[in-house]
Amino acid sequence: MFICYSMKDSEKFQSSKIAEDLTNRPEIDDVLFCEEDAREDFIKYMNDYIEKCDILLLFCSQNALNSTRKEF
Repeated sequence: MFICYSMKDSEKFQSSKIAEDLTNRPEIDDVLFCEEDAREDFIKYMNDYIEKCDILLLFCSQNALNSTRKEF
């Protein structure tokens, strides 16, 4: 599962809590959590890993819509 959101909304969506909860579910093999895993180049990280996931969890907000590549 790939979790994608604007970093500005991390607290609002409680993305770290969601990632932790999903990681503990036995039917989910791996959770890729951009804030924790994509430390340098998010675009490269996303391109490398999104195709490996069966599920994309996308949190769309005004911040996400207005973000630049560096922020998202």
